[in-house]
Amino acid sequence: MNRPAAGRGLRPHELRRALGKQAPGPIYFCLGEEPYVTAQAIELLRATAVGPEDLLNTERFEAGAPMMSILTAAAMLPAFAERRLVVLTSAESLTADDQELLTAYINDPSPSTCFVVAAAKADQRRRLFSLLLQRATVVNCQPLLERELPSWLNGQATAMGLQLTPDVAHALIERTG
Repeated sequence: MNRPAAGRGLRPHELRRALGKQAPGPIYFCLGEEPYVTAQAIELLRATAVGPEDLLNTERFEAGAPMMSILTAAAMLPAFAERRLVVLTSAESLTADDQELLTAYINDPSPSTCFVVAAAKADQRRRLFSLLLQRATVVNCQPLLERELPSWLNGQATAMGLQLTPDVAHALIERTG
């Protein structure tokens, strides 16, 4: 999957479109302070990478979990499926040693794993975050801008099998803020 220009990152509705065109890539970096947008992006990646019902090939970790357990999960072959999904949240809290271990994985990821790293903030002076911004598909999980709301709302409606006219989308945005 192509990386977005200038580090902007794909917004969730853009990620949905991209995943509709091709299979998930090996590494995603969900970067931003909006927990709902981050959760939505991770759920979309889970549904696309392993399917909504596949719990066998999905593992979630929070920073602070043993990094060797995380990397072992990422290196495992999928069971009865094409790929696994491994999610690491709160990556901004990783220790320097854990960042080094994860950097080694990012440099040589498993082709059968979709590895998602989520962080509210990223210090680009740190090697791990600099590398993620270069090698991963970046998902921009900052709060949506007002001009992005109609597209996001239409994506939500489409995912539910609904269609919104521009007037209805505008009215919903006005009423809910």
